[in-house]
Amino acid sequence: MSTSEAMITSDQASNPSVAVWSQIDATNAKVVLTGVVNVYSLGGVWTQIRDSQNAWLSKLSPNDSKIASLIFDASQVKYLDGSGIAFLIGVEQAQQKVGGKFEIVGLNERYQPLI
Repeated sequence: MSTSEAMITSDQASNPSVAVWSQIDATNAKVVLTGVVNVYSLGGVWTQIRDSQNAWLSKLSPNDSKIASLIFDASQVKYLDGSGIAFLIGVEQAQQKVGGKFEIVGLNERYQPLI
């Protein structure tokens, strides 16, 4: 294990909640990403967020689905690897599939070209 991998693993252990889902109202939800978003920190979180998203979208009428808005607040992300990018893209695609809106705010500009 390299030094950078050890630091990432250590940081992840001290901050286990890398993503937190909250439903603002019937058609608006938000996910706050914090710390190191990588293959290690996303373990069960990926499924939890996608399950929350699917449950939320399934309760909406077809018309409400089209105005459903999911915002990812990435302003507190320290590091994002390929797994984190795949996670964001997967959630975005699920949102777009029902015609909803998806927005990432606060993502460091070095990750912008990857999304």
